[in-house]
Amino acid sequence: MYIGCCTVNVVIPAAIAATAGKLSWEEAGELAEKGAYITRAIPGGKETAQRAAKLAIRIMQDMKDMSEL
Repeated sequence: MYIGCCTVNVVIPAAIAATAGKLSWEEAGELAEKGAYITRAIPGGKETAQRAAKLAIRIMQDMKDMSEL
């Protein structure tokens, strides 16, 4: 049985790709969902991955801003 926490294999790749600058947060979420062979069947995976990628980008920017103080 797969539960919501199993979307980690969708969320982590999206966040990493977005923060590395390889993809936009929209593209990262979409491609991460397509690559998750089993858990892409969990409803909302793409949206969750996109939100996580967007948040990861914001956190990275905040960390950069704080380091410049």
